[in-house]
Amino acid sequence: MDILSSDINEIVEAIKSFSNILSGKKIILTGARGFLGRYFIETLNLLNEEVLTKPLKIIALDNLITSGKSGAKFPSYKNIQFIKHNVIEKYESAEKIDYIIHAAGIASPFYYRAYPLETLEVAITGTKNMLTLAKQHNARFTFFSSSEIYGDPDPEYVPTPESYRGNVSCQGPRSCYDESKRIGETLCYIYHTLFSLKTNVIRPFNIFGPGMQETDYRVLPN
Repeated sequence: MDILSSDINEIVEAIKSFSNILSGKKIILTGARGFLGRYFIETLNLLNEEVLTKPLKIIALDNLITSGKSGAKFPSYKNIQFIKHNVIEKYESAEKIDYIIHAAGIASPFYYRAYPLETLEVAITGTKNMLTLAKQHNARFTFFSSSEIYGDPDPEYVPTPESYRGNVSCQGPRSCYDESKRIGETLCYIYHTLFSLKTNVIRPFNIFGPGMQETDYRVLPN
C-alpha cells in the first residue's frame, strides 16, 4: 500500500477546525509525486471532499525524476491539476496564486549522489523561481528544507536546537544536498527581508513511512 488512508484521516481530523482558511484558495505544490507530495495531495483532496466549504484548487508540479513507480501515475482528482514540470524552469500562472508549497527536491542519498547537479539546481534555481512567482502573486511561501542543514552536529548539540548554525562540509557526497538546502533557506530570508514576502521554512528529520521506495533511503556504494 502506497499511503495509509488512516494517516490521511488522522491528519485531516487534526486540522479541520482551522482548515477553512484554505476554502476557495489556489495552491501550487512542487514535488507533488514525491513521498511528501503524495501525502499532501491525498490530504488536500480529502479536505476538498469532506471539510472545505469551497474547494481548494491545486496545481501539482513534478518532473518525475525520482518519483518511481509509486509516483509516476497521476491520480485523477477534481480540483487538482497535475503538470509535468521541472521547477528549474520558470512557471507562470495567469490565475491568482495564494500559497506555494515548495517540496520539490532530491532528498534520497541514492538519487542525490546520482544527480548532484540536479540536486543543487532544484534547491537553488527552483527555489528562486518559486519565490519569484510567489512575489508576483503576493502568495505565502513554504520551503521544505532539511535537517541536513545542520550537517554533523557536535555531541553537545544533539538534540539540535534551531539556533544551531550547522557543521556542514562543502565537499563530499552529501554536500550538494546540504549546501543547496542552506542556500534555499537564505533565498527565503532574502525575499522576506527585501520584498516582505511571507515565507517560512520547515526542516524535516528522517521521514519514513508507507509508500517510501527503497531508493528513498538506500545509499549508493562508494
